[in-house]
Amino acid sequence: PSVTEVADYIRSVSSDALIYVGLADTSASYIDQVITGIQPDVVIHAFYPFTGETSATDRWELSLTDIAQVRERTLFYDVAAFAYIQSFEDLVSATGNPIDSRRRLPTESEFRAQVFSQLSSGVKGLFYFRFQNDPEDIALVDSSGATSSLYAPAAAANAEISNLGQSLRYLTSTDWRFVSGGVSATPVDVVDWD
Repeated sequence: PSVTEVADYIRSVSSDALIYVGLADTSASYIDQVITGIQPDVVIHAFYPFTGETSATDRWELSLTDIAQVRERTLFYDVAAFAYIQSFEDLVSATGNPIDSRRRLPTESEFRAQVFSQLSSGVKGLFYFRFQNDPEDIALVDSSGATSSLYAPAAAANAEISNLGQSLRYLTSTDWRFVSGGVSATPVDVVDWD
C-alpha cells in the first residue's frame, strides 16, 4: 500500500489518530505533493545545522532558509509543523563521510538558538533524539544512562518551552523576521527585520 492508503486506513479505524508525515525535502513542490497527497495533520522536519568539529562548518544560515520554506507551505495548507532539534553528535561514527556531514553536539547557546528559532517560526512541536545506540556517539543520554553536557540545558529549555507552549499553541504565526546582529547575511526566503 502507498503512504496515502496507509494514512486513509488509519483514519478509517481511528478518526482521532494524528497523522504525522516526515519530510525528506523542503522544496515547495515536494511539500505540496506530500500535504495534498497524504493530507497529514502534522509534518515533521529535521535540519541539523551544527556540523564538523567547530562552528566554522555550521550551516546555520541554510537551516533558517529551510525553516522558512517549511513554515511557508505549512501555513498555506494550515497544517501543523513539528521539528527535530539537534541534540546529538555523530562525529565518530560518521568516519569516512565528508566533514560537513558529521554532526557535533551543540553548545547550550546553539541548542537554544535552534529551539527558539523553530518556535518563533510557528512550529508547534519539538522532538529530540534522547540517546544514541552507537557508544562512540553522544546524545542527551548514553546507553548506560549517563547524561551529556547538553542534558541540563535541554531540560531547562524544556521548562521554558512548556511555559511558552501554554500560549503559543493558540497562536498562528503571521510573520517571521531575521536580525543579523552582524553575524551573517539574511538567509534566502527569510525577511530581514527593517
